[in-house]
Amino acid sequence: MIRLPLSPLRRAFFPAIAILALSPLLQSCFTGIESTPKITAADLRRERVTVTDEQRLVADILPAPFDDWAPGKKFITTDSRICLIFGATASSLEIPPSSLLTYRSFDTTVSPTGQPVTNLHFDTPDGSRITYRVNTSVDELRKRSYVEVPYTIQQSLVDSMKSLLKDRQLYITTRLWYDTDRRQVTSRKFIPVTITDVSPGNATYPLFVSFTDPEGHQFGVFMSAGTTSRGLRNFSEQFSLTDPRRRHATVTDEHWQLIIQGFVTPGMTRDEVRLSLGSPIDIDRGHDWTSTYERWIYDGGTFLIFEDGVLVTARR
Repeated sequence: MIRLPLSPLRRAFFPAIAILALSPLLQSCFTGIESTPKITAADLRRERVTVTDEQRLVADILPAPFDDWAPGKKFITTDSRICLIFGATASSLEIPPSSLLTYRSFDTTVSPTGQPVTNLHFDTPDGSRITYRVNTSVDELRKRSYVEVPYTIQQSLVDSMKSLLKDRQLYITTRLWYDTDRRQVTSRKFIPVTITDVSPGNATYPLFVSFTDPEGHQFGVFMSAGTTSRGLRNFSEQFSLTDPRRRHATVTDEHWQLIIQGFVTPGMTRDEVRLSLGSPIDIDRGHDWTSTYERWIYDGGTFLIFEDGVLVTARR
């Protein structure tokens, strides 16, 4: 097996010979009758029920419900395939990404099967009228909190988030950043950043939040709206209003610098590892006559071994 020492700073702490000596014990403690049921990532997520200040801040920044749509409302396109959803009304048109569609009106009709449907009418930048058909009644649309027009982002959503966040200093809590060409890069987390802009995102994540790091370099992250949609790309999963270091005063400076870079090293606690790598997808627990053991499994096959709550090795 390959050891995964994500930092060279503490190699002396746990020599390779000690790892080899432990291997039979670590394997046996997870295969005998002294093991406990597996804990999944879903179990860990269910434990997080507290509403945070970050969630409260953006809770009202949502796509406008259909009942609030007024003629002239703008929609930003994210994909040229948007022509497909407008059917025959857009068959001869080209609507590139970042085009602005203007909502004009709606009307209702009955489908060939006798079901009520609603037609949503839009104008393209060149003045063409196109129609998106929703297979439900207008009364049903008015009950929904959100009516999606595929491959579009409501401009009001982008503007509202920009007004809320621009020029704020926040703390980034993800290492998955994007450069100015929107190519993914792996960087640091738990460091201060200053929000410089909020612009349209993509078909999956409607917002792109741009920021400068402490060295003045420009980066950004894709973000979903609200507090629950699209899982880990919510505002509260990517930014903190306060310095995370203050909430973890017992972590040594050495370990904190590793956490910022997404590294782990023998001697870290379970909380420190979770801060660095996030929650595992599975946890196996076991014990022998003297110690308790845990094996944390991550995507990609990486797993970590803890003895009495302290990391002893990481492998893939």
